[in-house]
Parts: sequence; C-alpha cells; structure tokens
Amino acid sequence: MSIDVQQALSHKFTPLTTTLTEKDVILYALSIGEGYSPTSSENLKFTYEHHPEFSTIPSLGVIFCLPTLSQLSSVPGLSFDPMMLLHGEHYLEILSPLPTAGTFITHAKIANIYDKGKGALVVVETITQDKSTGKD
Repeated sequence: MSIDVQQALSHKFTPLTTTLTEKDVILYALSIGEGYSPTSSENLKFTYEHHPEFSTIPSLGVIFCLPTLSQLSSVPGLSFDPMMLLHGEHYLEILSPLPTAGTFITHAKIANIYDKGKGALVVVETITQDKSTGKD
C-alpha cells in the first residue's frame, strides 16, 4: 500500500445522485425488521404509505454514502488492494428528518488519513443534501 497523503486529501469525489421512493422507504424498513408486528401502529408508520404519520426510519441515511466506496479505488495517491479493505465504522448525523421520497445528492471527501504501520485508516466524509431544498 502506498499513499500520497496530500494528493488523496485534495481529491474531489464525483457527486452521486440517489432517488428515493416511498417503496424504497418501506422496503428498507422491512429489511431491518420493522414489519415484525404488522398491525402495530408504531410499525405501520414506517411500512404503510397511507399511515397518517408515514415517515422514514432515520438510519436509512447510511445508504446514501455506500456508493461512494466504489470510487475509493480510483482516488489518486491512494493505492491499495480492495480485497484488504475493511469497513471499520459508520457515523450518521441527522440534521433534519428524511423525506419519504425525493432526490438526494451526496458529496464526499477524504477527511483524514492515519498511518497504522502496515496499513492506513482513511476517513471518508459524506454529506447528503435534498436536491429540492438544498438542506443537508
């Protein structure tokens, strides 16, 4: 693994556009077990689009950054074997409730690189904005 820290830190990732539908919101909720009690009002607000409080589970926000990882192998100054890549952790900060449908743009950058001896820790920061409002 070889790293040119300054070159990697100055890299601009291609912004990614994601379109989210009500169906996507429901499928995500079901995929993390929200439908375990199908008649529960607490479950229905995440799994039934006609529920008066239909809303998005906040953790859905983590999916917006995942496609950014596919661009990691093309970052100039960052050379590594993708088979040795380990996704270490995720941090999600929600600044406003996620809409149940819309188009979102995700911007990413390498925030920091830490030398770990035989490897490196690369911190990738992503910010996702609602395309229609511009809000993070």
